Amino acid sequence: MALLIALYQNPGAAQNGLVALTGFDKATIAEMLGRMIARGWVSRSRDARDGRAWTMHITDAGRDMLLERIPLVVAAQTEILAPLPEDMRPVFLHCLRLLLGLGPVGEDSGEAG
Repeated sequence: MALLIALYQNPGAAQNGLVALTGFDKATIAEMLGRMIARGWVSRSRDARDGRAWTMHITDAGRDMLLERIPLVVAAQTEILAPLPEDMRPVFLHCLRLLLGLGPVGEDSGEAG
């Protein structure tokens, strides 16, 4: 979901950009993109500025799948955070971002919420 959200918010992102946006390593991103391309959720094309690089785009099918599942993601996040006092939830999420090496909310352009 994080990869599809990053592509939804950053059409034409390169693989290296997706690494920075999601916090996943390059090998994991490559494997995930391969599966998503095979499922028709992501397309890739050569970067017009650098013929060696690929740009990635979420397809209509990928966008539809993502938007259909966002309520499920929100429900899961709500359930996971439910045991924490409401005022501690942002602190917990901030700490998780730091552990993942993503920095504070809003620091990267791929913030998905």
